[in-house]
Amino acid sequence: MAVKQTATKPSATGVSQRAPSQARSRARVDSILNAAKALIREQGSAQLKIQDIAERAGITAGSMYQYFPNKAAILEALAQQNIEMVRQHLLGSLPPIESQADCIDAFRLIVDRYFSLYRSEPALRDIWVSMAADKNLKAMDLEDSRYNAELVFKAIGSHFAKKHHPKLKRFLYLLMHWTGATVQLALAEEASTQRSAAAGRKEANKLIHLFKEVISIELIEGIFQDE
Repeated sequence: MAVKQTATKPSATGVSQRAPSQARSRARVDSILNAAKALIREQGSAQLKIQDIAERAGITAGSMYQYFPNKAAILEALAQQNIEMVRQHLLGSLPPIESQADCIDAFRLIVDRYFSLYRSEPALRDIWVSMAADKNLKAMDLEDSRYNAELVFKAIGSHFAKKHHPKLKRFLYLLMHWTGATVQLALAEEASTQRSAAAGRKEANKLIHLFKEVISIELIEGIFQDE
């Protein structure tokens, strides 16, 4: 995301005026992104238009181009904002981890949080789909999975033998990816027109429950069995 930088202008007292200008720029960027997110929530990202975003944000399209050169740049900024928010929501305030059993409980809690967050926010789901369809955004998503896996490893690595750490890191990377794929599948089933809303919601819950059952001590032990 490129925010236009404003040249420093000394005041009469010699104090830089850049901070207020940067604050205004930040506020303008936030208003643009909030407008874009609201429109995505209403009509989806495929229908997103620069003119509509500008109108919703209360600025001209020409002014908006000072901050974002095109729609793709707005989606990239929203994707990055999405990644940071999801990471804080998923990995923040995990319960104390004192054993491998606690690790499994933490994994399952992350799955629940992931599903709950995307289920409650349609705009996040739409941005997520955009990330899978765009080459640059997909690379960002993969890097996010690696980063999240590393964060989880730092929280649980001490409960596993050091010789297992390389494989554990690969497993956590896979787990982050599996979680995203499972949540996408569950949400797709929930939104399916082939069943009632109540039946779709029930099927989605069953898929998430089954995935959490797969994440088990037995799975972890099996992964390290040949080492």
